[in-house]
Amino acid sequence: MISGKNIILTGFMGSGKSTVGKEIATRLKCDFYDTDKIIEKEQNRTISDIFREEGEDYFRLLEKLVVADICRKSDIVIATGGGTLLFKDNLEMLTQTGIVFCLTANFDILISRMGNRKNRPMVAEKNRTAILELYESRIDGYNKLPNQIDTSDISPQEVADRIIKLFNELNNNPGVTK
Repeated sequence: MISGKNIILTGFMGSGKSTVGKEIATRLKCDFYDTDKIIEKEQNRTISDIFREEGEDYFRLLEKLVVADICRKSDIVIATGGGTLLFKDNLEMLTQTGIVFCLTANFDILISRMGNRKNRPMVAEKNRTAILELYESRIDGYNKLPNQIDTSDISPQEVADRIIKLFNELNNNPGVTK
């Protein structure tokens, strides 16, 4: 599929990680993993429930365990939670297995894509100002990540096109196409 390396997607909520990740995996005929969905399945409860019942620190521990496990796989597409790669251990583990793409978008577009925020514990009960504060607290970390792709004004299919093309260039693998 993709020569032993993984495609890793990160970025703020609403940037398109899961949607684009599924698109890439379909085109490249490989498996897609969403770290948040894995945690929910393993815990048999939602991320919101985990945050409410156990707190963010517990969630981050679960996230780190999932990252460690997923790093044993190759030739996959991974969508991480919005804060996953802001933690050095997670970033180091994942970058050893593949190439990171950080999806970005205009803040207003991110907000509009979030829709019903009940299932997004970091912003569920927050107003626009509080969400902007969270976004601004993370932006420096995102800006340090490689391969920035602005998803503001392009379709998930176009984002997938760009990522596959860039992945092939970075991986020196011109034969892999959509």
